[in-house]
Amino acid sequence: THDLLALSPIGGRVVIIGSKNVPAPGPGAAAYSASKSAVTQLARVAAIEWAEEGIRVNVTLCFSAAQALLAAKVGAAFVSPFVGRLDDISTDGMGLIEQIVEIFENYEFGTELLVASIRGPIHVVEAARMGADICTCPPKVIDSLFNHPLTDIGLAKFLADWEKAQALKA
Repeated sequence: THDLLALSPIGGRVVIIGSKNVPAPGPGAAAYSASKSAVTQLARVAAIEWAEEGIRVNVTLCFSAAQALLAAKVGAAFVSPFVGRLDDISTDGMGLIEQIVEIFENYEFGTELLVASIRGPIHVVEAARMGADICTCPPKVIDSLFNHPLTDIGLAKFLADWEKAQALKA
């Protein structure tokens, strides 16, 4: 057991946010990039070492199948690809989910696939069909899962028919 872990309760979660500045720092970002690089490496080590202590690590901001594979290989509890951000740059975000599901099934990893940056109900349905474990969704997307224009039209027709039937009874 690590000294730091000995001071904390058993179990827990660690979320480490990656950064584009780790592999390619921008001007004036040297200190930030260096610290972010250290934290990114810490996530890799934490996923390996802390799993035995019951601390589940989520490797987030995943943008490639290779990143997901490495996260699963080191024992991350979750990997979080951001599909909407990939779609925003004309890359097939859901294609990445398909690749990750295939890899995780091939090797029977215990890592859960948490699909993030969901932009609409199609992302949710496709993720479910592919076998993703979790989707994080903004309220707008959750609302859109419950609603459908044909349901609204059908309900309006049912209510109108009910009103006509009640008027005939009167």
